[in-house]
Amino acid sequence: MSDVTEGNRQGRDFVHLHIHTEYSLLDGACRIDQLMDRVKECGQSAIAITDHGVMYGCVQFYKAAKKAGIKPIIGCEVYVATRTRFDKVNKIDGNNHLILLCKNETGYKNLIKMVSAAFVEGFYSKPRVDKQLLEQYHEGLICLSACLAGEIPQAILAGDYERAKSTALWYQELFGKGNYYIELQDHGLEEDTIVLPQLIKLARETGIPMAATNDSHYLRKDDAKMQSILLCIQTGKTIQDADRMEFQTDEFYVKTTDEMYDLFAMVPEACANTQKIADQCNFDFDFGHTKIPYYKAPNGMDNQEFFHAIEIVEAVRAAVGSSVDLLIEGHGRFDVATGIRIANALKPFDPMFFEEPTPPDSLDALAEVHRKSPVPIAAGERIYSVTQFQQFLEKGCADFVQPDVSHCGGISAVKKMAAMAEPYYVALAPHNPSGPVANAATLHLAASTPGFRILEICLTDVNWRGELTNEHVVFDHGKIRIPEGVGLGLALNEENCAKYPFQPVDLRHYKGTLTNVRPTGASSYYFDGLPAVD
Repeated sequence: MSDVTEGNRQGRDFVHLHIHTEYSLLDGACRIDQLMDRVKECGQSAIAITDHGVMYGCVQFYKAAKKAGIKPIIGCEVYVATRTRFDKVNKIDGNNHLILLCKNETGYKNLIKMVSAAFVEGFYSKPRVDKQLLEQYHEGLICLSACLAGEIPQAILAGDYERAKSTALWYQELFGKGNYYIELQDHGLEEDTIVLPQLIKLARETGIPMAATNDSHYLRKDDAKMQSILLCIQTGKTIQDADRMEFQTDEFYVKTTDEMYDLFAMVPEACANTQKIADQCNFDFDFGHTKIPYYKAPNGMDNQEFFHAIEIVEAVRAAVGSSVDLLIEGHGRFDVATGIRIANALKPFDPMFFEEPTPPDSLDALAEVHRKSPVPIAAGERIYSVTQFQQFLEKGCADFVQPDVSHCGGISAVKKMAAMAEPYYVALAPHNPSGPVANAATLHLAASTPGFRILEICLTDVNWRGELTNEHVVFDHGKIRIPEGVGLGLALNEENCAKYPFQPVDLRHYKGTLTNVRPTGASSYYFDGLPAVD
């Protein structure tokens, strides 16, 4: 119960729930430290912050209130898009005001999610939420129907009482009984004389409780001129301009309890309800503790495994520097959402591409990852026909395509695919994990294809590779020399080839092992015996 003061001679309770601090930029003139002095002066025990569309001032407000022995109520006057937050058509998509107050931590988290989305997704002149966000994040919040710019007062001013009523019932259904209030205001405006009696009627017909507020933009009545100057700065006008924006009365200040009860003498319960609302609002900040959000690792991995994988990428980037390209293999193991999350995790390390994030059975899935990935995507090693490849390009699946000459019909077929990719600005990065013949063919393909970017090459597959041909791979300053001679530039040793007939090999990387993809017993073949190149 508030103390009896000069501004509250009968010991009644009232809490201001509609306050615009200095963080309602160039509009609110309630300085937070001075606001607490004013609240104490009025003998009130609690106060809400409801800045226009933002929550910048909440921490400062909370600390100042606690220091002054006043209960802080965290809230915001959000802008609700007339259609959706994504609709941004001139003279069609505007906004209506709505007051949201935090009952608890859940409400605070939901409110900051909405305010953030209002800026990131809904900004159109103002940061706007919409009813979809309200439906998703209403838990833990108390809602007031707001000022004359609210949806319900606007319907009344438009002469549509039934729309106002149905809208109020929708909000009550959404927030629940006891969490939604019809907000009453009277600033001596002509519109107030129209709206106020209709709001009272609506509340009594629907049973929705009322809450009296003053749309407080400054502390005391004689501060009205100061607030007018702020509006002039905001709109590029001067005090002398006849067409300047200004409040039509000087009633937008932090009023005493008696002033509010006198103003709403016909509905004193609307003033008393403000204390009931304040009693429900019990959110406190917890300072001094580091809070790290829970992160769910993708694809069933535990967090330690996932972050270890990212740490490896980070370590490699740090070791090789920024001039070396990193190629990250996904091998089709992830779903769409997971692929997108991994792509975002890889962004800081600037990979040349993230290869095959989703299985090859759905080009639409791959295209979705590509659209939302912040890093280039490569895929196509399991595309086997020109028709499939055309669909791959048309759907916008990747930045790099990786056909394999061994899978797709040889050099001629892959050259057709590369030519088709050029108008789509998709580069060629041939898939090439095969033996010496496929390697020689891919080298000739790469050398004759304008869209070629980078070649996959595998020389560590089996320890008897050198027995099959006269292959002699020479690396020259990051490039591979094209084999010279008849045909592909290789000669087969048929006798030795006969010693090693085809045998199926378990591809263990499909079962989750990422670091052991070669058959057991493989040995290095890379540079042993290769001549040095100047």
